[in-house]
Amino acid sequence: NDGNGNNYACGYTKTTGEKSNFILIKFNFQPYPLADTVWTRTYNYVNQSDKAYSMTADASGIYITGASDANTSDTLDNFDIVTMKFSSSGALLWTQRYDDALNYRDEPVKMIQGQNNRIYVVGRTANIHDDDIILLAYDKTTGSPVAGFPAVWNSNFQDDDRPSDVIEEIGRAHV
Repeated sequence: NDGNGNNYACGYTKTTGEKSNFILIKFNFQPYPLADTVWTRTYNYVNQSDKAYSMTADASGIYITGASDANTSDTLDNFDIVTMKFSSSGALLWTQRYDDALNYRDEPVKMIQGQNNRIYVVGRTANIHDDDIILLAYDKTTGSPVAGFPAVWNSNFQDDDRPSDVIEEIGRAHV
């Protein structure tokens, strides 16, 4: 809910001839059977797999994040973390695409709104040996990455590290 009585859902959908695409749906706030879809928005990057995993909304917009495959040759999954902001009327306001320096798989798990006009996205990023936990932060208004991010954590055991949640407390994000 965006605080104005509007409800939203995100996920992914498939279209003939394409792989999965992000979908964002806005619903009006009416009792059954009057409730209806107001608009839908989709995101398709190079006709590969795009799946929205998490969202949050406030009076300034709707934020979604998901994994988007950038490998056009379809030889391996090269997911990047895509984070987008839409207005309540459905206009795309900004998009950020995160791809690690090694061009390996990056996938989000969850996003939250933080203090200081921030959006946090937590997920996993692959390195040569295993997966690490990654925390991204963006300015809610501009979509610009926040200085000091991304933050990456790798355990000492060279095993896969995966987050399940993120919270913010007193201006600091905790995974």
